[in-house]
Amino acid sequence: MWCSCSAMIAHWFSFSLIVSICVALAKNIYCFDSSESFNRERAKSWFNTQIGLSTCILNANSIFWSSLRLVEIV
Repeated sequence: MWCSCSAMIAHWFSFSLIVSICVALAKNIYCFDSSESFNRERAKSWFNTQIGLSTCILNANSIFWSSLRLVEIV
């Protein structure tokens, strides 16, 4: 029972994390598109942010599917 509850919590937490990261990605793209000033440092910072957020979403996605399998097993 405890394993099932913790798997459900991990599953829903990772889902909310995925949604939050998607919103952050969209906001980051919008901010970059709407900015008038484009310089190399800003582009580098934006690109690094995108890479970091993409890595986070891959990790959250892995937790999401792993916890779903745990819920189905238990």
